[in-house]
Amino acid sequence: SFSYNKNDRDKNLSYYASAYFKHLFSNPKKELTFDMNYYHLQASNSIRFSENNSIVSQISNSEPYQNSWNARVNYCTALGENLKLETGTKQSLTILADNDYLSFSYKQMVSAAYALSTYTKQKFQINGGARIEYASYKVNKDLNKTFISVLPGINAKYDLSNKDNLKFAYQKQIVRPNIYQLNPNRSAIDPYTTQKGNSYLKPIIRHTLALNYSAT
Repeated sequence: SFSYNKNDRDKNLSYYASAYFKHLFSNPKKELTFDMNYYHLQASNSIRFSENNSIVSQISNSEPYQNSWNARVNYCTALGENLKLETGTKQSLTILADNDYLSFSYKQMVSAAYALSTYTKQKFQINGGARIEYASYKVNKDLNKTFISVLPGINAKYDLSNKDNLKFAYQKQIVRPNIYQLNPNRSAIDPYTTQKGNSYLKPIIRHTLALNYSAT
């Protein structure tokens, strides 16, 4: 029979910084907000497998890192007693790489604009809107792609009584791969199995539809 020893050495350093600003107008039903944030991840992952009573070993190393910047401006105002409008824009930049696999580089830029309106009257509330995204990707310095996506969403709630309500929701979202899904640097799971990411993975579109009834 075959037996082996596994030695993991993982070091992960991450930090997050953010700033937020809100401007209040003379009209209390209006406000303007601005927020920005920065995220950094630096990891060092090493796995070593060695056969018992043998000097033969298998080693895999990866040193992925990620830098992400996000900024958003949001404006909210009332358009009447029961109607509220929210609109804004968001910009983001993400850079991924692996210091142990220098041929891998990934850069993603996303520009988005959105608008959302909310209507409330007595027992009924509904909000709906859409987000438009323009995204560009640069992979390993040899592939450039751009995408335009329209992402609508709607939520509705009706209070049947003081104790129960009915909710409906629909949302279209973009789910983007993370750094470990994109990183092509091979890593070992066991002496017979390895895994690697695919830097050419595309984002997927997810549709969520829900109808809920709740009572207390």
